Amino acid sequence: MNKIFCLGDGYAHGHIWPEWPQILQALCPEHTVVPVTGIGAGNEFLISQLLTQEVSNQKVIFQWAQHNRFDKLLQDDNWKTLAESDPK
Repeated sequence: MNKIFCLGDGYAHGHIWPEWPQILQALCPEHTVVPVTGIGAGNEFLISQLLTQEVSNQKVIFQWAQHNRFDKLLQDDNWKTLAESDPK
């Protein structure tokens, strides 16, 4: 079966109401829509998630997050220092 991988942040997640991947599934029942999303996801997260998927010969729709959004992967407060020292 043909798959459509949909990557995006919370606007693709459908956590309160259906968003574009869920609507796409309703419009394209002959495809399996695979949502690869995350509330608050940044582009680094989305790219790393895409690289873990088998997307060969499949369709991919990528909803980029804002360019200045970053993924907070640290479990301590050091991220504040990193963010403050980041050139804008």
